[in-house]
Amino acid sequence: GGLRVSVQGEFLVCLIVSNVLESLLQRNSGKLAAGGGKESSGSATPLIPERMLLCHCYHHCPEDSTNNTCRTDGYCFTMVEEEEGGSPLLTSGCLGLVGSEFQCRDTGNARLRRILECCTDQDFCNRDLHPTLPPLKRPGETQQHS
Repeated sequence: GGLRVSVQGEFLVCLIVSNVLESLLQRNSGKLAAGGGKESSGSATPLIPERMLLCHCYHHCPEDSTNNTCRTDGYCFTMVEEEEGGSPLLTSGCLGLVGSEFQCRDTGNARLRRILECCTDQDFCNRDLHPTLPPLKRPGETQQHS
């Protein structure tokens, strides 16, 4: 079971609004260790989800993570995004179940290109995800067909 968000067409770019992604990542960086439940409103027992998924994290690890591992009630993800110089940057981590829907936006400015793949089928499933950015067609370029 997985979710793939990809670029279709020349200028359709999949963008995750950075503040949405940041809020999802910050939400998951809270302490999830047993006994260290987040602040609860009047309840002495923290709610423990039925299933917590372990994911590999790289560049998006919570502060309390060990061995590049994070825990989530939602999805593991691997994302590739184009840096300013044009080289791809690969990152991975956890996304919480709440608010983990991704939005694709049609834009003529392909300055920020991102491809994000998610999975939930097993622990560390995002180690097997390999999103790639499609070639960027620049205005005025022609393709040679032989």
